Amino acid sequence: MIFSVLSSLVIIEPLIIFRKFFTGFFFAEQTVIQNAHLRIMCILFFEPLCSFYEIPAGVLRGTGHSLSPAIAAIIGTCCFRIIWIYTIFGEYCQLSVLYYAFPISWILTIVLIMIDFAIVIKNRQPLK
Repeated sequence: MIFSVLSSLVIIEPLIIFRKFFTGFFFAEQTVIQNAHLRIMCILFFEPLCSFYEIPAGVLRGTGHSLSPAIAAIIGTCCFRIIWIYTIFGEYCQLSVLYYAFPISWILTIVLIMIDFAIVIKNRQPLK
């Protein structure tokens, strides 16, 4: 998991640090560039968090527990984001508020997957 996070950071960090160069390279309009910077800082900055739920979910699936991580991912990402859009984003209709649904949903998914992981480990049968 540490290797996954560090690998993500190696690729993502230069994009964050040199975001002005990269966005200016692809876009000319200032509003588009500003929105791209916002997206980079609100979503891409937190992207390495995904490793903290993707890898444990993969371990659970690989050990025969595929339904519970799927449900946790659906609740943590899909359902939460829909609720976010209709509540928080509906109240504070700003692009940054919409973008922050991503890292918050990732954190929620991490918590759900870790709870699932703890339950599976607690209930595992000893090797015979």
